Amino acid sequence: MHADGPVFVKAIFVVFLCVLKGHRDNTGWRGYNGTVCCLDCEHIRLNLRGEHETAIGLDCWDRDRFTRRTNADVWAIVDRLRDARPAMGNTEFKKLESELGFHWVPHGIIADLTLRDIYKPLDHTVRDWMHTLVGDGQANSTIGETLRAIRNHGLATEHVHEFLIQCKLPHKHGKPHAAWLKSSRAKPHTPSSFSSIILSVVPIMYLFLEELCSHVEELSDMRDCFRNLHYILGILKTGPEDAMRFIDVLRDLMQLHHKQLCALYTKCKPKLHHMHHIVDGMLYVGKLLSCFVTERKHKCVKDIALHVFRSFEHTVIHDVVNQQMEQLINGVDIYRDKFFVRPSVLADSIVRQSTTAVFRCGELTRGDLVMLRGSSCGRVNAFYEVDGSILVRADVFAMVDKTASMYAEERFVSKLLTADEIADAVVYFYQSPAITKVCVSRRKC
Repeated sequence: MHADGPVFVKAIFVVFLCVLKGHRDNTGWRGYNGTVCCLDCEHIRLNLRGEHETAIGLDCWDRDRFTRRTNADVWAIVDRLRDARPAMGNTEFKKLESELGFHWVPHGIIADLTLRDIYKPLDHTVRDWMHTLVGDGQANSTIGETLRAIRNHGLATEHVHEFLIQCKLPHKHGKPHAAWLKSSRAKPHTPSSFSSIILSVVPIMYLFLEELCSHVEELSDMRDCFRNLHYILGILKTGPEDAMRFIDVLRDLMQLHHKQLCALYTKCKPKLHHMHHIVDGMLYVGKLLSCFVTERKHKCVKDIALHVFRSFEHTVIHDVVNQQMEQLINGVDIYRDKFFVRPSVLADSIVRQSTTAVFRCGELTRGDLVMLRGSSCGRVNAFYEVDGSILVRADVFAMVDKTASMYAEERFVSKLLTADEIADAVVYFYQSPAITKVCVSRRKC
């Protein structure tokens, strides 16, 4: 009840956002390991490769060749299975299910005729870019294949490990660890790691290829392929609204990356094809959605649960809520796009200051290197708020040889910047004691 009386709220179902296995369970689709390995594309076949007139394989990068189903097509398949089930034996019916790419689930939502005005099986199936690309996804595979190619050209994995620990990450990503790419995490063709680790490994690998493999001519195509993966993730990481500005560039980059991968490597996983449908979901919803929002508390819950031995559920929930309340007390406000964490007030003034702030690009901390709009770079020293306006005090470095990724930290100018001038925090390493090389998170679009 509202203070002024009852309030009527009408909710409208928008989409299902989940891993591909979740979409399989929702729709009765046989899944990405089935013969028809895509819910949307009728003529794709899991084990097919090369040019064919009536079907495409996972190596098809051209979106114009995707034969799209409609919601009516899916319902027609479901109705056909419903009608065929009473008259067919189990063996014959399973063959029909395999041919059509769907299981018959009589009590599933897709079989419920009363839901057809609400639930649209294709429109409401949105691919999550976290699981598609960095959660045992296409980025994992690209990293695995790149490491194999590096080893085949005389560079040991230990070289990558040594370079990795020399790189500096933004404070929000912690410190790099050589264990991220250790052999025990490597499955055939792909390393197994958390999504957040993959998001940190990709820019480091990109810097490694640009810095230490540029002289190997045989790896030039591989470097281009990995660079485009880096650009794709750079756009996706801009968030649900900002990524929409680059949707045409994103679509083209995904096609180019797919084409390059298939020219370099023979193994394709179904998520390479499903990557293209991320753009379809963006166009339908009008925003880029991901499961990072719903899964970012996993690490917090696991850390707390490690030290609980009695009344497990009650204690973990109690500690998680207590931690959340402490964050609110420290100024964390998820409903604002800019705020300070643990702010203080300067003596005898109305100016607030902090060493940590959260902007649209995420959390920034004193000492982070940030890219500024206009292709310059600087190191954050402090955050101030005056009359509601947030200012950033930073040392802005001089560019070296007019190269947007190389800066001389010894030559700097201290400036007060507005929050909108900050593009993002960046990964970097010291090319020499005087030169800092940063990883530009995305190309100019």
